[in-house]
Amino acid sequence: MTYRRKTLRHLHRDEGGSVIIWSTLVIMIMIALIGLGVDGARILNLNSNLQEIADGAALAGAQQLDGAGGAINNATTAATTLLQASATTPVSSNILKWSDVSASGYVIVDSGPNAPKFFQSDGTPTTDPSVAARIQVTTMVRNVSPTFSVISKVTSLSTSATATAQVSYSVCAPVQSFICNPYESDESVADKGSGKNWATNVLPGQMVKLAAGTAGAPGNWGMIDPPSGSLAFDWSKLRPSSCQVVSPSALVNQTDPGNKSKKAVPGMNVRFDNPDSSADSNLAGPIVIDGLAPSGSSSKNCANTTDKRGALIQTDQAGSNYVALCGAPSPTISCPFPRDRDLANGGGNAWKASTRGSGANSADLLAYWQNHHTGLIPDFYDTTLKMNVTTTTRWQIYQMENDTVTYPTAAFTAASEALEPSKPFCDASKPAADIKRRLINIAVVDCDYWGVNGRKYLPVTTLMAEFFMTEPAETDGGIYGELVKTYVINGSGFNDSGSNLYRMVELVN
Repeated sequence: MTYRRKTLRHLHRDEGGSVIIWSTLVIMIMIALIGLGVDGARILNLNSNLQEIADGAALAGAQQLDGAGGAINNATTAATTLLQASATTPVSSNILKWSDVSASGYVIVDSGPNAPKFFQSDGTPTTDPSVAARIQVTTMVRNVSPTFSVISKVTSLSTSATATAQVSYSVCAPVQSFICNPYESDESVADKGSGKNWATNVLPGQMVKLAAGTAGAPGNWGMIDPPSGSLAFDWSKLRPSSCQVVSPSALVNQTDPGNKSKKAVPGMNVRFDNPDSSADSNLAGPIVIDGLAPSGSSSKNCANTTDKRGALIQTDQAGSNYVALCGAPSPTISCPFPRDRDLANGGGNAWKASTRGSGANSADLLAYWQNHHTGLIPDFYDTTLKMNVTTTTRWQIYQMENDTVTYPTAAFTAASEALEPSKPFCDASKPAADIKRRLINIAVVDCDYWGVNGRKYLPVTTLMAEFFMTEPAETDGGIYGELVKTYVINGSGFNDSGSNLYRMVELVN
């Protein structure tokens, strides 16, 4: 067998092994494409994770935009610390690991060009916490190292994310009046505008004399412009059928302070079946005991009444007289709910510390009960606690009086009915409203902070206090009311049906 060495001329014609060259080129291209796909997926995953962080931080920040003095600082803190104690980051560490990223510092910072920015509801930039309604959050730039940097010559891939969230408020109750928080001067700077310390100074069951006074003065009780233009007409109406959604910087209800409340008296007193011709007579509460019995024939105008209280003209600190006159087994007068015994100096239009009582006296409550019912006052079933509690408030008794199935002794005695009918009388053909008819909602406002001194727009983010009207309004428009609840944002309310004041946050473009 002979072997013949190939010459160079023959060698260049030899095609054996060429597939290796082409395969190498194809493999390199495939590796590059795979690397591009892997790195593209990683950067998309990183961007998606950063966007989730930005979205969550913006929503957390928007929750703090309540218009108070510390709103912007609180929103910034909420946005920048959202993930400090996440599952992947202990609170003691300043390293945030997200996806395949490990970088020093937080993803969202509170200073510099990437710090949160704030805007009014119309998009106007602002640094004023009282009108800030939007927060824009931008994450720090984060990188991933390419898998095939030798081929792509790219040493890092970078991305960041931005999100904007806004806050708005839903008001689901008629807010017909406001009171200047008497305790505003005691609040911290961060809490100014929130009225928060009202709830620690006025407790449920305590009585307050709501008296009109000078604009902006502590404790001043003032009206809000009525939609119809008539205070009497709008005060005689029921709750709205829908909720009103507004933002912190929206101009909604204009305050109308001063001694305007007397113009609302006919509408206020519809609740006690004692209106005049400027208000509807068919929207009375189901029980209208007020110590005044209607006189004359049944008609829509039932303002004429006969005073059945005899010597019981409830002046301040009338406690001992109340027990003596109302607690007799056979009543000779129809007694309204008692006032707090220490509610001194309640007359006049100026707020005084003594126009807030410390709660109903138990002997006075028993005297009222025995004036109209039989036996001792039963315990009250608290629907929130799901248990019986000792009856200590006038509002609890009023609920009992409207539920004689649960509380059989709450039925009015014949002797009491003969002195003053407990049911509406003015227009017997009309059904009475529900028991919440005697409740009124009042905005609690830090008037100095918001500049409510005269005709101003009422801040929608204020607190609301719910009062139980214990007797008809006085001729000057003053109201004696027992605090039922101070509503907190998104909190529970009457029978856990909601607070009537809700904060809503949402992402916006």
